[in-house]
Amino acid sequence: MTKAPLMAAVAIALGGVGAGYRLRRLNISVILSAAFLILLTVAAIFAPLVAPYNPMISDIMSNMLPPMSEGEPGAARYIFGTDVIGRDVFSGVIYGSRVSLTVAVAAVLGAGIIGTVLGLAAGYIRGAFDEVVMRLVDVQLAFPFIVLAIMLMYIMGPGLWNIVLALVIAKWPIYARVARAEAMSIATSDFVMAARSMGAGHMRIMFRHILPNALSPLAVVAAFAVPQMIVLEAALSFLGLGIPPEMVSWGSMLAAGRVALEQAWWVATFPGLAIMAAVLSINILVEALRIKLGASVADR
Repeated sequence: MTKAPLMAAVAIALGGVGAGYRLRRLNISVILSAAFLILLTVAAIFAPLVAPYNPMISDIMSNMLPPMSEGEPGAARYIFGTDVIGRDVFSGVIYGSRVSLTVAVAAVLGAGIIGTVLGLAAGYIRGAFDEVVMRLVDVQLAFPFIVLAIMLMYIMGPGLWNIVLALVIAKWPIYARVARAEAMSIATSDFVMAARSMGAGHMRIMFRHILPNALSPLAVVAAFAVPQMIVLEAALSFLGLGIPPEMVSWGSMLAAGRVALEQAWWVATFPGLAIMAAVLSINILVEALRIKLGASVADR
């Protein structure tokens, strides 16, 4: 009779130890991820001061130098080596972070604003407007992203803001569906009914009462979209559809390095590691955010 309570107590204690270990491991990974992203953001903002070389200036006499090679007398080392035409890979990774982060943040903001406004209106107004918006969402989601992006970039041409616009057009339906579902659920709440009975207008109800209560799931969707945008920008630039030749991005560096993988593995490796580290760090922070938001909702 005494074994069962004893075993239960041991199991609870071990479970608590395991949960504590997982929490500490999560905290360490969150701290490291946040530190890396802060460092990456600072390097991107102050790229001209951080990068030892101009990543677009080539020196054919210094092509395909391995990592930590000596530069010219009095010059900095090539920390990540040089590519096939003598450009510094480390400087390219720093400047490439500027492009990747700019595209990711701008595309998420643009798609989030457009999708959220249309989704809120569709879920609140309903009727014919809801049908039109949702059918447009269904049609757009039926297109494979890469086909839609190729078509848009072919029409608009390569460019930083063109690729942002292409990503916004391709990704706003995700936010519209989430915002619509939240608006349909919140629109029948007592506080919304009370606001309507007191004469509040539709715009006030949507943006003062419904939107604040729908921000948590939308924030998680937007946060998970940032690493996705980084990968999509790199993929389009790798295919030659994104960033113009006078700019450097992680995707274009991967494309340049694939032709010399056997002779100069570092040319494609370091941009690839930068993409992996950025995406992994953001995903770890977003997962921690999702757990935190889920806990706060459960507490309420």
